[in-house]
Amino acid sequence: MIFPVVFAIACLLSSGSAGSPQRKAPTPKYEAATSKWRVDVRPIIGSARTEWGLDHDGRRPRVSLWFIDAKTLVATLVTHESQDKRALADHNAPQGIPLLQLRAVFFDSATGKAIATRDWPTESRNAGIVAVHDGKFAVQAGNEVTLYASDLTVVKTLTLPPLAQSDWAAYASPTGRNILFSYATPDNDGSWIWVETDTLRIVRSWEEPRTGQVAITDDKIAMLACERVRGCEPYVEVRGLATQWETIAPGRDYPFPKFIDNSLLYLEGHFTSVILSDGAIIFAEDKPPDACWQNWVFPAVDGQRFAVPTCGVKGGNEILDIGGHTELKQIRLYDSLSQKCCRVLDVKAPNVREPTGFAISPDGLRLAILNDKFLEVVDLPPLQ
Repeated sequence: MIFPVVFAIACLLSSGSAGSPQRKAPTPKYEAATSKWRVDVRPIIGSARTEWGLDHDGRRPRVSLWFIDAKTLVATLVTHESQDKRALADHNAPQGIPLLQLRAVFFDSATGKAIATRDWPTESRNAGIVAVHDGKFAVQAGNEVTLYASDLTVVKTLTLPPLAQSDWAAYASPTGRNILFSYATPDNDGSWIWVETDTLRIVRSWEEPRTGQVAITDDKIAMLACERVRGCEPYVEVRGLATQWETIAPGRDYPFPKFIDNSLLYLEGHFTSVILSDGAIIFAEDKPPDACWQNWVFPAVDGQRFAVPTCGVKGGNEILDIGGHTELKQIRLYDSLSQKCCRVLDVKAPNVREPTGFAISPDGLRLAILNDKFLEVVDLPPLQ
């Protein structure tokens, strides 16, 4: 099914140093567009049941969506087989424990045709693709990280040190060339492992306090400092692998930093800003309403465009304490090189609910949206 999408063009940028006054955005202008294709992913998943629910710690299983290149799109889902099928596979398997696997489905990004599927067994719900670079992609399943070539052959495997309480969180650079694996305890003790994607070589590992959200480029780390420390005013700081932390912005209004490219940092909070890694403001605007999830910002690999989805909650009954469902409302498109305006895609589709994955193509001309039933690709207008 193809649904209509509406673009609203609103110029909102003003450049300058930190603290510069910002111009008010003018009235949006609208133009119509349509989605390129939509496919139902349920028949492709087959008999395996998708793990969409929360675990005992309230965490969602990982769902990842990536453009391997301009022609290939891959979606990964954590699934499990029935107990009967598990018993057939392993007569000694403990009863009542599902056999988890990571299922990857590869699509032709121009047509939506499924061109390949791949399953990997995993003991962790924290499983999915974590970085893509030059057709290769890295898959994390708990402590195991495997690098695959574009033909799905294994290039190298890396085993991260085991953690007692959780799994390593993965942060890829916008180019996909580097991955930072990090973990923080409730007491803010932090472990950090920097890995080069092309070789899965550990460039550096170290112990250092970690107090908030993290983002990386190919040579820098940004962190929200003091987020979990009582009596401390939060702030955003940046460091290189061989340099010390430097404060670049206040953190109270910007709790979720994310790099768009190797120099631009997107800060989402009570207000939204794009700044250089030294703190200079490129543009700022009022925070887009109803962000779908914390830190949901999706840059194209070349850094020329990034997308920010926004959502709303529909249905439910507050009096009866019945929750509603999350529904995608808009996709905000920013052409970062133009530094002068954004587009707002007003999604009018009736069934784009509970969105769980987004990806923008390397050239910035296609946007993929994955929910629990459908995968959709939307053609985007040319870069300005």
